[in-house]
Amino acid sequence: MTLFSSVLPPHKMVALYQEQIDLMRKIYQVPSKVMQELHKQMSAKHYYGFRITRSADDDVRNYLMNLRQSHPSNDDGNMLAIKGIADAIKHIREFRKDARGETYNVKDGKLVSAEITKLELRMMENDMAFRDTMRHHFPKAYNHVTIKKRRPDERSTGTGIVLPLTAHLGETLCPPYAWKWNVQNQGLDCVESGKRRYLVMDLKSEPKDYLVKEGIESFKATLVDFAFKHRGRKFEPEVHFDWWVLRKGTMEDDLVGVGKDIHSAYALIDRRYNSRATSTLLGD
Repeated sequence: MTLFSSVLPPHKMVALYQEQIDLMRKIYQVPSKVMQELHKQMSAKHYYGFRITRSADDDVRNYLMNLRQSHPSNDDGNMLAIKGIADAIKHIREFRKDARGETYNVKDGKLVSAEITKLELRMMENDMAFRDTMRHHFPKAYNHVTIKKRRPDERSTGTGIVLPLTAHLGETLCPPYAWKWNVQNQGLDCVESGKRRYLVMDLKSEPKDYLVKEGIESFKATLVDFAFKHRGRKFEPEVHFDWWVLRKGTMEDDLVGVGKDIHSAYALIDRRYNSRATSTLLGD
């Protein structure tokens, strides 16, 4: 399988561009001071390409003058090492600005977050994780929904209004502040029941003694079914509140059941367990 067998999420593209920057720096032995000068010029109000300025540090000027004289065109902005790094930085900034609205500075040749609080960072991480799940599991629906960030006080950023998990019949989504840690990190951001696939918006543990004895975890969940009706032409998502999600740990992949009631979810786990056992016996 090749790298681009599927669409890569922004954070993976950012990592690739950073690898490109690191490689170019290694090949051309670009000093940190040169990186800082490049960042300074790119952060100016008007940037039309890199230039060797008289105000630059002597070491920076010496390196750049030698690099320019080694280049066939003697054009500051077209020096391969500088242009390649500048283009990669530009793309990283575009990805991060689009996905998180962050501002970044250069430190030791790498882009690092500029003065953001732990609260802002956690909100960004949560938002990025939620968007990654949407892009990966629900790419068609991703283009039809509006996603809003939520503060720990349950209010939306920007408006300050307390928002529900879903609005406009599921077309506006505002995941819980700790969605990444309580849902995605549990491996339960997307669950399936038959041919339907659901996004898990919220998940709360509801242990049942008789299920615990069987090694089954139980949760109450808010699910979104991104339905496209009328032969896929009309987007009509459905929101399901207080559904049950069950998970049974096994030696192989965990078995997950989902249903409107706990008995339906348990029955789905039972069917999947029997189907797996049958396949193992038949050698499938």
